Amino acid sequence: MTRSAIPTPMAAEASEITIEKSKSDLSSIEAIIGSKERLGMLADDIIAHYEDRQYVLTGKAMIVCMTRRIAINLYKIILEKRPEWKNKIKVV
Repeated sequence: MTRSAIPTPMAAEASEITIEKSKSDLSSIEAIIGSKERLGMLADDIIAHYEDRQYVLTGKAMIVCMTRRIAINLYKIILEKRPEWKNKIKVV
């Protein structure tokens, strides 16, 4: 029997109602984490951190977000604040 074929206790107990509640909870969390105000503050912190350390350290950095949508929104906000970074940052 393959590992993916072994039923887990969580999967066995999951009902349609539980699954829908979980989706709803994740949607609420994403709305809070991805709010424009929070992403603006996060962008300010990322920019300040980079600008403070750019002459001390060399290299690259990676920003990981909860969802693609949040990543794209954060990218846009950073570029609004630092348009000259257009060739420095990318969304993958």
